[in-house]
Amino acid sequence: MARKQTNNQKRNLQEQIKKLKNEIEELKLEREENKKSVIHFMQEVEMAQDELKRAQEVISQLTSQKSENTRLEACQECCHAAHTGLENERSRADGFEGLYKSTEHEKLALQNEFLKENYESTQQVIHHLNHRLDQASLSSRQWQEKYDDLYTLHMGLEIQIKEIEQAKTREIQLRSLNKVLRNEIRKMKQAQDESLNIEYLRNVIIKFLEKKTTRPQLVPILSALLQCTHEDKTKLHQIVQNSITV
Repeated sequence: MARKQTNNQKRNLQEQIKKLKNEIEELKLEREENKKSVIHFMQEVEMAQDELKRAQEVISQLTSQKSENTRLEACQECCHAAHTGLENERSRADGFEGLYKSTEHEKLALQNEFLKENYESTQQVIHHLNHRLDQASLSSRQWQEKYDDLYTLHMGLEIQIKEIEQAKTREIQLRSLNKVLRNEIRKMKQAQDESLNIEYLRNVIIKFLEKKTTRPQLVPILSALLQCTHEDKTKLHQIVQNSITV
């Protein structure tokens, strides 16, 4: 936005400078015309001076001839008229020259005043644009700092997210390993329980066979170890009773 306004200001200044150049060209043309007019009047003055010289020559010739008094007077009148015309032309030329100088001076003064006003307004615009440019630069630096902070925070969050994902992956692996270990422990316990039950069963059977008197006491234990039904327990009691009576 600031660049667009600056370009508009530059464009306006260029248009004003172009107008001033056109006015200067017009003044130059007018000056040339005035110069031509002055030159024309000077030529007329020179012609009048030539006529005056010729008249003076005629007067000098007529002066030597006393018999031609009437002609001399006529020539004197002609010379006087030429001299009067010459003075008039000189006055007219001086008037044109003074008018030309005053007009040129006024136009130059107006141009200087106009250029001064444009220069001051341009300086104000440039100062205002520089101030806005400084503000924009400061705002840009602030936004850059915020962006850097956000980027640093974003990178930190990405690192934390990666660490969390790695922790989740590690947790899944540990859970799988824990499950496997639990299964292994359960299998080991089952194997140990089975081995203990077999050993205990072996000891009970040995005691059951060694002493007939302890057989009735060992029947419930043996039934539990062998997971006997009620009928099996009844049969086992009968066998024990028969063995004792025998």
